[in-house]
Amino acid sequence: MEPIATTLLASSAGSITFSNIPQGYKHLQIRAIGRRTGSATGPASEGFQFNGDTGSNYTFHYMYGTGASVVASASTPTNAAYLLATTGGGQTSNCFGVSVIDILDYSNVYKFKTCRSLSGSDTNSGTVNDQMKFYTAMWMNTAPITSIVFAPSADSFAANTRISLYGVKA
Repeated sequence: MEPIATTLLASSAGSITFSNIPQGYKHLQIRAIGRRTGSATGPASEGFQFNGDTGSNYTFHYMYGTGASVVASASTPTNAAYLLATTGGGQTSNCFGVSVIDILDYSNVYKFKTCRSLSGSDTNSGTVNDQMKFYTAMWMNTAPITSIVFAPSADSFAANTRISLYGVKA
């Protein structure tokens, strides 16, 4: 595994973009810690889009547990892959969501792109805001992935949000 790019926010930002992603790897991996601005207290799953595609070309499945219950569901086609965990800005100070996201065969021109994510948040509250999540997603496109834009579905990414992109060799 080799580092490609890292963004560590010194202040809030509405999005984070990785562009000109090299095509010499088998897979990509994203490692992130994230938090939103605003006053929401719950956990969230933020979206990202490949190659500027804002159409309804993404689907995902998810399962998460809170310690008290388990939820599982699937999406209909949507405008982003919602796999990146964050906590709300109104949550306990310095609590962030964490994610490890694998993007498989990102440069293969013969198949749709698939992703899997293991993520969660612990807010030290012992409530439904503490979650462990497993997500899978698909981008229904065969184009090689050359850019990724991450954007929260509300508010902005908070300072100290960090997203790193790695290339995984064959």
